[in-house]
Amino acid sequence: MIKTAVSILAYHGEEYMPELLESMLRHDVLDEVAVIVIDNAPSKAMAEIAKTWAPKFPHFFYLPQTENTG
Repeated sequence: MIKTAVSILAYHGEEYMPELLESMLRHDVLDEVAVIVIDNAPSKAMAEIAKTWAPKFPHFFYLPQTENTG
């Protein structure tokens, strides 16, 4: 059951996103956490990062936006 949602707003976050997601994997409550990545004006690299990391989290949502919505 999801008890907490972590919302990550990203804009050209390719450099830091893997490290951030890796740090979240260190916790033993992943089945209780929804990870939501909102990507403003995504790049191909960011989409690939999300695709790679999504299977590691039970509740992972990647929401690419067509432009930087702030």
